[in-house]
Amino acid sequence: MAREQRLQHVAHAVVAYLVRVLDDETMDAFRAMLEDDAPATKGLTMTYAEKLLAEGHQRGKLEGQLQGQLQGQREGERKRSVAALLVVLEARGLEVDADQRARIERCESLEELTQWLKAAAKAESAAAVFEA
Repeated sequence: MAREQRLQHVAHAVVAYLVRVLDDETMDAFRAMLEDDAPATKGLTMTYAEKLLAEGHQRGKLEGQLQGQLQGQREGERKRSVAALLVVLEARGLEVDADQRARIERCESLEELTQWLKAAAKAESAAAVFEA
């Protein structure tokens, strides 16, 4: 296996060199010849630009996945904060009308939800929570 990896490394280095020194027409002919005679070399003969594009695509995909995970975590925190606020209001016997419930449920700011949760611990009414 180590020998095969070394050979792949050498092959990549040779192709990278050829990409730099050959004109586009000659490189295209070389790539076509290799792909016809040895289909397994297709990825090996990618142009430098194609490699950069492929690397950029992969990097973008990974960044997108991370961003999606972060958004999911934030949404989970937001939902837990909404639930906690509604539980505190209910436990304290403070009646929450439909407009107040909608305002709480559509709130996107964790800071504001935290502020309301703190206020709910002391408020005399659900309306007072939003005045704090």
